[in-house]
Amino acid sequence: MADLNPNCRKLALDLGADYAFDPAGSNFEQSVKEVTCGKGARVIIEVTGQALALKQALDCVAPFGRIALLGCTRVSDVQIDYYNKVHKRGITIVGAHTIARPAKESYPHYWTHHDDCVSIMNFMSHGRMDMTKVISQVHSPKEAPKVYKRLADDKDFPIGVVFDWREI
Repeated sequence: MADLNPNCRKLALDLGADYAFDPAGSNFEQSVKEVTCGKGARVIIEVTGQALALKQALDCVAPFGRIALLGCTRVSDVQIDYYNKVHKRGITIVGAHTIARPAKESYPHYWTHHDDCVSIMNFMSHGRMDMTKVISQVHSPKEAPKVYKRLADDKDFPIGVVFDWREI
């Protein structure tokens, strides 16, 4: 796991991540390669949508690895050598947008929303995902405008903020 925020890295480790790296660190790529026996990560999920993060993902992914772009890289402000970083190394890049997913049928590696929900519930029921460590604040839906304003303005917005719909 990689995150600029040290609190997010600590939470990831508390939730069971084996490693948590600072992508702004001077030896980020080297650190990832060290813990993967020099090969790089087989799967990377890029969530920021920043072109620099995509470049770092390409630098850290193993040959024939897979990068899922959860964040939408709309600004190409970083030069990427697609021949050497993608084509030559056999990298698969998947756009992970909800509208790109199948609505009904599931087949390997192309899960539906339902498949994702079942997977998350299985993680939680087997003790692999402790939501008490993730949920840091609970609000009434009546507070939604205030919560969404904080989400937009506060760079240190808590990770796990949920609405309790019983409090309408």
